[in-house]
Formats: sequence, C-alpha cells, structure tokens
Amino acid sequence: MPTPKLASIPPDAPVAARPAVIEPQAPSPVLESPPSDAVPPPLRDVIALFAGPLAAIAFPDVDAALLGRHADELRAAARDLDRARAAVDEAQRRVGERTAALAGAARRGLAYARIYADAHPELGLAPALAGLDAAPVPAAPTAPRRGRPRKHPRPELPFTGSDAPT
Repeated sequence: MPTPKLASIPPDAPVAARPAVIEPQAPSPVLESPPSDAVPPPLRDVIALFAGPLAAIAFPDVDAALLGRHADELRAAARDLDRARAAVDEAQRRVGERTAALAGAARRGLAYARIYADAHPELGLAPALAGLDAAPVPAAPTAPRRGRPRKHPRPELPFTGSDAPT
C-alpha cells in the first residue's frame, strides 16, 4: 500500500484550518532502515507513526516529511562519522607501521654505533651509547575501542577491605 503524502501547507496555519489531503506516493525510505541504523528505535517508531496513522495530520512545525529529512540527515552524519573513524583507524595503523619501522632502524643504528664505538674508543662514544640502552622504544599506538559507550557505568560494590563479607 503506498504511503500517503501531505499536501504543501504553511507551517503557521492553524491545525483546524489545514485540509487533510492525501496523495499516494512510493513507499518512504524513512521506514526502511538497515540493522545498524543511526536513528534510535524509539525515534523510528515516531517517524512510522507520522508516516502511517498521522500521515494526514500536519502540526505547525512537525510532520512526516520533516521527521524524514531529519532522519536522513542523521543517517548521513552517521555515515560521515563512520568514514572519519575508518580514516582515523587507517592513520593510526600507518603511524604504528612507521613507528615500528623507525624503531627497527634505530635499533640497527644503535647496534652499528656500538660496534663502531668499540672499534674506535678514541672517539669517546661509549658514555653516550650507554645512556641509550635505557631508552625504551615507543610502542605503536593502539586503536581506541570502537562502539558506543555504556549507557550506565557498571556499579561498584560498596564493600572495601574491612567491610567485605567473609
């Protein structure tokens, strides 16, 4: 069954003065949502209500078309966010690769410098090289956890060392 469409009515017209004109149209893409839809289910339910039983009703600044536009804009923003996260993940992967490559080259360079310093003690490089032994190689950055944060933090148990039940 085609979804009804509201006629063009100015938003400032009183609700009682608005005619209930319904024009058939193709099924609304607003109601067809993928499993990972950015529009939360309660909001999808409101959109469905305005696309279904309330399709012929237009409130001053809320109707099915407006809700559909907002939902489409939310989905577009969520796609932009997903692309940005993917770009950040890729950049972090590249930084990790470059850090590992630099660390490997630095280790090899330090090994060569030690051998050279042993062969040429007159240069006095041994003290400078000794300080580099303790310098840790930076770890590659890890990607942040993906997904939504918890709605409610996990509750802490109220027990401390002496209060704990035995």
